[in-house]
Formats: sequence, structure tokens, C-alpha cells
Amino acid sequence: MKKILLSVVAVLLLYPAYNQNPCEGDTLAPSLTAVNLSSAIVDSNNWIRLFAIDFSLQASDNCSPENKLIFTFDSALPVASKINEEHYFKGKGKIASAHEFQVGKAQLWKPQYRSSEFTVNGCFYDDSSKKIAISCWDENFNEAKDTTHFTFIDLANFPCHRVNFHATTRSGQGISQFEVKVEANTPEFPLFYTGDHVLCANLAKDGLEICATASKTTEASNGIGVNDLLLLRNHILGIQKITDPYKLIAGDVNNDKKLTATDLTELKRMLYGFQSNFTKRHSWLLIPKDFVFASPEYPWADLGWQNNTLCQTINIAGGDNNFYFIAIKIGDIDFSAKP
Repeated sequence: MKKILLSVVAVLLLYPAYNQNPCEGDTLAPSLTAVNLSSAIVDSNNWIRLFAIDFSLQASDNCSPENKLIFTFDSALPVASKINEEHYFKGKGKIASAHEFQVGKAQLWKPQYRSSEFTVNGCFYDDSSKKIAISCWDENFNEAKDTTHFTFIDLANFPCHRVNFHATTRSGQGISQFEVKVEANTPEFPLFYTGDHVLCANLAKDGLEICATASKTTEASNGIGVNDLLLLRNHILGIQKITDPYKLIAGDVNNDKKLTATDLTELKRMLYGFQSNFTKRHSWLLIPKDFVFASPEYPWADLGWQNNTLCQTINIAGGDNNFYFIAIKIGDIDFSAKP
């Protein structure tokens, strides 16, 4: 009788081990082999659409079936809560914008394909071949990685005429989410670009004169603090005059070409949340970087800087097709705003 009871107990103790799900808490990465070489034909603007799953030659996993494996580029992951819907993403599950996707800084998750989509512009690479990293993820988000070489094929010989628009603060920091309007005397213009730090445009006509106007209108309260109030008050009282032309322009929040108590009042209202925008100015002012102030201590003597449009003829041979702007955050006299 004791032998029978002991046998039953032994079976009961061993049963949970045999019944355990071997995939519970799975930490093993899938297996991924990427195609050795791939290629695609560029469109008329030299853009290519790539799908990560197309670069998978073979993929498998010890627990997840093949139709549950997902594919992305560069170890990025879609947003977990949006895994069943299309959305733009970057990094490990961070929401991204459509613009970031359009300029190659983010991916578009396509649940119907179990894959992300990525855009690449062949103009932005000196070599026609590019190394691409592919990621394969199982249901527990274990990752397998492989790389492939991708070749751009330009059958129609579309030219890459790059024009760059730079917008920086006085200290040289690139600003985020600024806009550029490009105009020219041809039917396809005006063109509009939005992005961070440097915007690149592929404009296909050598010798074409284009005019670019830069702007930024977000975050009116950015950079406004007590120190700005003190600097403005001390200037008005004559305790310590502001002599930097960019700081003087930043302090003229009501746009009357002088710094007065009216500017101080409006700046206080912005700081303490009584108003969210300036009454007579946009939150940012972008002016040509090479503008020289005739009288730095009184920048309103020559208002040429208010013309924030730069014109230039595209010169492919010369290669210097760059437009440079300095960004001034209105109200931010001490230059503390986040660009």
C-alpha cells in the first residue's frame, strides 16, 4: 500500500514539469537569413519604397509560426498598442510623423504585410550601393538581425540636384520643425518642405533661379523665463543695455521697433500663462544668416533682415546650393529656448 501511494505522489510531482509550455517565457531569437543583394528602380524624384520582409530569404522561430514573424529595418519596433494598424514609428516603439517617414527618418508599419516600409532617396548617397540592416521579431519580440547590400538602379537617368536649407540658432544649433517655401518661375512651383535642422530638396533644373522663405511658428512660450524679464527690465531702466542685435529683436515682442514696458508686460503674460501667443509676432523669426546689421545696437535702422526670402541660381557644377538662416525665438532674450 505504501509503495502505491509513493508512486502516485511521484507521478503528481513530475506531471507539472511534463505539462509545462516550452515556449512560455521564450527568450530565443528567431533565425534570419537576408537576401545577399537586392536592387530597385528609383522614381523621377530618386525615391524608393522598401519593405523589410522583401529582404528575408529564410526566417523561422522555435515557438512563433512563420506567419507571426514580423520584419523591420535597423532594429526599430512598431508601437505595441498599434500593432494591428498602420502607423509611423521610429526607434523602439516611438510614434513618428508622416514627414519623418517621407524624408527617411521613420518607418511605416504595414500589418497586412507583417512588415515596415521605409523610403530611401538615392540622391543622398554618394555610392549607388547601400548596406541595410534587417530585423526579424517573434511574438515575444526576440530579435534576429542580418544585413544586405542594396543597389539603386536609375534607368531613366534622373539627375540629383540637391539644394539644402539650413536653419540654426545663433549658437549654431539646428532647429526642429521649420518650414521652407520654394518659389521659381516654372509651373511645378511653389514647393513646400518641413523638417529638422537641414532640409534637402531634389530640384532638377540646373541654372534655375529659386527663392526660399523659411519660417517656424510653434511653441510661443519656449525659452521664456524670469531671466528674460530681468534682462528686458534692466535694459528699459538703463541698468544694463542690451547691445546684441539678435537679442534686441527677440525682446521686441510687440514689434514696434523698440524695447519698452509694453514688451515687458506681454512677456510677463506669456510667462505666467495669461496668453499663449504673441499679439503681433510669430513665435520664431528666421532671417538670412549673412545679413550685416548697419547699426547692431539699433537693428531697426535697416530692416533688410525682415525680408526672410533668399534667392539663388542652382549651380550643379559649383555644388554650393545652400541657403542659410538664423532662427530667433521671440521673447527668448537669453537664448535658452530648445531649438
